[in-house]
Amino acid sequence: LLLLLLLVLLTTTACAAPFRFFNNYGDHMVLQQAPAQAVIRGFGTPGASVKVTSTAPAQAQATVDAQGQWNVTLPAVKASFQAYTITAVSGSDTITLTDVLYGDVWVCGGQSNMQFAVHQAFNATAEIAAAKDFPYIRLFTAALVQSDTPLQELKGVEQNWSVASPESVGAADWSHFSAVCWFFGRDTYLARKYPIGLLASNWGGTPDEAWSSPDALAKCPHSQSKLEGPGGFSVLWNAMIFPLLHTPIFGAIWYQGESDALSKFDVEYACTFPAMIADWRSKWYEATGHVMSSSFPFGFVQLSTWNDKSAGTQFCAGACDTCPTATVRWGQTANYGYVPNEKMPNTFMAVAIDLGDPDSPFGDIHPRYKQEVGHRLAMAGQEIAYGAKIVSSGPVPTAVTSMDGSFEVTFNSFGLPMTLHASNVTTFQATADGTTWGPAHISGLAGNKVTVSFSGKAQQVRYNWWIAACGPQYGIHGCAVYSTTPAGDLLPAAPFVMNATAATAVTSLV
Repeated sequence: LLLLLLLVLLTTTACAAPFRFFNNYGDHMVLQQAPAQAVIRGFGTPGASVKVTSTAPAQAQATVDAQGQWNVTLPAVKASFQAYTITAVSGSDTITLTDVLYGDVWVCGGQSNMQFAVHQAFNATAEIAAAKDFPYIRLFTAALVQSDTPLQELKGVEQNWSVASPESVGAADWSHFSAVCWFFGRDTYLARKYPIGLLASNWGGTPDEAWSSPDALAKCPHSQSKLEGPGGFSVLWNAMIFPLLHTPIFGAIWYQGESDALSKFDVEYACTFPAMIADWRSKWYEATGHVMSSSFPFGFVQLSTWNDKSAGTQFCAGACDTCPTATVRWGQTANYGYVPNEKMPNTFMAVAIDLGDPDSPFGDIHPRYKQEVGHRLAMAGQEIAYGAKIVSSGPVPTAVTSMDGSFEVTFNSFGLPMTLHASNVTTFQATADGTTWGPAHISGLAGNKVTVSFSGKAQQVRYNWWIAACGPQYGIHGCAVYSTTPAGDLLPAAPFVMNATAATAVTSLV
């Protein structure tokens, strides 16, 4: 009998599991506000009952499933500065989440330029010190982990949910907290005036295929063989995105693409990037039980420049798909040149081609102008994600008129005045035969029309179509074509390629 009791005790102990929350939950976190509902997840003993209460007030019940997991969905709560406590009880075990806020949660993904820390940015000392003024911005950073199969929970956490402070924002180089994520979140908080949660999950040197599910990858052709390590197909989706899918979010931002250019994945990017965005949206919506948007806003940074010290010598004389960095920039917009568009709805973009940093101690592929990147991205988010009545895009070309010896590019600047940095006159190229590209020189600007001289009759025109089109000889903001906001922000035109006889007019980015 004693042996039988001991066996029962050992069996019960073996089946029991620690009663706890998933590790992407914690004190000081932000839960997604209404109209989304908050989902709370945890682990426990299979078959056990769980009761969750919130000082919101709200309560819900669940039963731990056979895999030892439980989740509840709480009623929607509007954003405010009110802090709540969420308590979960199972048998004699009680666990709590304290200082929980409701607001908007943004995921910040990508490679090294998203991993690049506030500690590394220009004016880092002052920026880190100022973090103490933003206690309603909360931060979380996932650890660098890869997996060949989807993980139910993050295998590691670099930074648990933390109140913004000099310590949580300014840890160290390549550590928490992401500079672009922080500056985007800070400007978003200043515009929205309610809590913002920033969840950083990124890894340097990785292609978008590593962050894409097999379902997303199946939608596109792939000319290159699978990379190894953290660049392998789906390994970061499995380890650093899939475990987050049950947590409702408001949107995501992204800074990535250099690895795809360097690995010659550039031509595929126009397919793989939109496919990844659509797949993230679909799977997040399904995993959260449809309590959040199925078309959540997705913002990204169009690639900056590198190899800047040889700017002007990186001239691309061949076809448009023979300049990998330019091809990726174009592919980031699904080959439209602007977003949102038919293939990329509810997306927004920060153009960064004029923010190169050839003297960056972290390599010129890692420019330190992250404040302006975050600011431009937050402006675009206000317009597209939040519907603010502002203009966040630089001029977008609508037509090219070709004449012997010159051509004229007409832009839509969405009501903003256009400016021309006349010292940078060689950012256009044109081809008269559809094969060989040659330089074209800006002659002038009249209203929204830029006149460009060219030795022939242009059939096709492209702009900023090389790796370092706006190099150091022109300084920061050294591209040619801009519009200017009422606040004085310079918004650069994005790179584009366009036929000289046909163009699709853009009337609105919303």
